[in-house]
Formats: sequence, C-alpha cells, structure tokens
Amino acid sequence: SHVIGVDYGGQRTIHNSRYQNFGYGSAMTWFFATSGQLKASFETAYRLPEGYEMFGDGLNLLSNPELLPERSRNINMGILWRHQRNNHLFETEGNLFYRDAKDFIRNQPLGATSRYVNQRDVISSGAEAEIRYTWKQAWFIILNGTWQNIVNNTEFEDGRRSNVYKDRIPN
Repeated sequence: SHVIGVDYGGQRTIHNSRYQNFGYGSAMTWFFATSGQLKASFETAYRLPEGYEMFGDGLNLLSNPELLPERSRNINMGILWRHQRNNHLFETEGNLFYRDAKDFIRNQPLGATSRYVNQRDVISSGAEAEIRYTWKQAWFIILNGTWQNIVNNTEFEDGRRSNVYKDRIPN
C-alpha cells in the first residue's frame, strides 16, 4: 500500500493504492544443433506505472495518480543460429511475440499536453530480428529491427461501441 500526494493547481489530494498481484512464467530452450537454438516462453506479468507516467513532469505531461498497473499474458517464440570461423562470429536471431494486455498504459494527447491513461484491453503482436557480427571478441556490429501491431481490443467504452475498436494504437 502506498499513499500519493498530488498537487492540482495548489490543491493537494491524497490517493491510496494497494496492489496484490501474482505473476509467473516459464521458459524453455532446445539446442537442436551445436549452432542452433529454439526458445519459447509464456508469462503472466504485471507492470507498475513509471514515476513520470503517474506524476507527469509538471509542465507538458500531466499527472494521473489513478493509473493502474498493466497486466498481461505473453507468449514469445524465437530461433538463434550461430556460425563461427576463426576470429569471426556471425549470429542471427528471430522472435515472434503475442501479448494480451489489460489496463495497457499509453500516452493520450490532450491539446498541447498529454497524460498516461489505461486502455482496458489491448492485443500486441509482432516480430523482432537481429544480425550480429563479432571480430576477435573485440569489435562487433549489430543490426536489428522490430515490427509491432498494437490494436485496441476494447469493444465498448462508457456503454457504447467504441469508434476505435480494432484500430491500431500509436507506439
């Protein structure tokens, strides 16, 4: 339990919060060759709001002391391949992910300002890829990329069908 004092234009408001959440996860790896590895994981996770998300910056980012923790179920699958020859090491890695989040924390623009809010139901999916080259364990270069599809899965808001149901949410 924690108590938060927030200043709204000279007025101090006290908020009490209590969180009792249980997260868990499991991961496994299978080395199908000396150079190859398959990975998979599943987790139920909670993410507490960051300080700036809850308290703002006092200027452009407004506070939201009622911001709830984000909870999600996540599935990740990936493959890693390594090839080493003399002083050269090449590695490639690819991952797919799926995330079903409740109370997703996102930034909401409000004219010239913004504040972090909870979006009730969000589905995120995507892929990540990386290529690494290492020379003599002294120099390396990495090229990576991520593609994400974050979709509003909240069908009804305030008793009516949402106009942005199934729309993408900006990252």
